Amino acid sequence: MPEARAAKPSRPARGDFNLADMLGQAGWAEADRALARALMELHALEQAVDAAKAPRQSEPDANADALEACAVMLRQSLLQVARKRGLSPLGAAGAREPFDHRRHELMKPGARSPAMVKIAAPGWMRGDDILAKALAVPARSRSARK
Repeated sequence: MPEARAAKPSRPARGDFNLADMLGQAGWAEADRALARALMELHALEQAVDAAKAPRQSEPDANADALEACAVMLRQSLLQVARKRGLSPLGAAGAREPFDHRRHELMKPGARSPAMVKIAAPGWMRGDDILAKALAVPARSRSARK
């Protein structure tokens, strides 16, 4: 009786394609386009900042408006990239939260960890993986503010 040979795993022919790979590449391409737009808008922001710094007496408000518009466009593009990559914010600017060393990075570390912090800048995470901790400052107690 002839021995049975193990079948070799079939490889796709040169012209075949893998749908998952193609979808993955399309997703990366879309994220790359959003990142490219963000980089372009960053350049525009840098130009607006340079213009705002230049000592001119005409139209100072126009420079401030251009700077604000560039910042808004840059923010939108970067948030689009974050969504495409599955990132979500960790905390909200101005929010008060109990301090957690895994989620918060103190801007000015002290001798003791505070009980409560105020978020200065949100962090970013993908799923349960924290990519950047939220920047925080110790929060004043509510009674100390009165």
